[in-house]
Amino acid sequence: MLHIEPCTFGELADIKKISDDQFGVNYMSENDLRQYLSSEKSQVIAARKDGILVGFSIFILGQFSDILSEIGQMHYNVIKPFEKNNLIHLHKSTAVHSLHFNEGIGSALMMHEFETYRAEVYLSMIWNREIPGRMKDIVAKHGLTHFCEIENYWSNGSTINDYMCPECGNPPCTCTLVIMSKTANAGTS
Repeated sequence: MLHIEPCTFGELADIKKISDDQFGVNYMSENDLRQYLSSEKSQVIAARKDGILVGFSIFILGQFSDILSEIGQMHYNVIKPFEKNNLIHLHKSTAVHSLHFNEGIGSALMMHEFETYRAEVYLSMIWNREIPGRMKDIVAKHGLTHFCEIENYWSNGSTINDYMCPECGNPPCTCTLVIMSKTANAGTS
C-alpha cells in the first residue's frame, strides 16, 4: 500500500539518491534539500511503499515574491501575471525511483499535493524531457494548462553546480522549462 506524508531529515539520503538518478547528479544538493525541508514556505512529501521511500515531490506555497525567488528574478516578466495573487502553489519537482515507474506514484503524489495544499493559483515547473515522463500529462489531469516555456532554463545552474543533465549531458544544460498554470476557480482535479 502507498502512503504519502511529509519527508523527514532522516530521509535526505534516499531523496538525494532518487533526485540524482532522475534529474542528474548534483541537480539538487543535500543543502538544497535541507533548505526545502526547513523552510516554512516549502513542502517535501514522500511516497512510501512497504515503508520504503519510492518517490517525492517538492513544492512552495507562498506569495509572488517567494515564487519569483524560486523561479529566478530574471524571469519576473514571465510570471508577472500572477503578481496580484495572495497565495501561489508552485510545484517544483516530482521524482519516482526507476524501479517504481508506471505504478501511479507520480500521479498519487500530485493528487495529494493539489488536494491537500490549496492556493489561489497553481504553477508547475515541468522539465521538457524527450522520455515519456508524462509529468505534463499528470499535471494536466489536475487542470493545469500550458502557460509558457523558458529555453535553456537550467544552463547557468548546471554550469555553476557542475551537474550532468540526463537528457543533454555535460553542462551547460540546454533543456526547456515548461510552466503550466491554473487558477483555483478552474477546479482542482
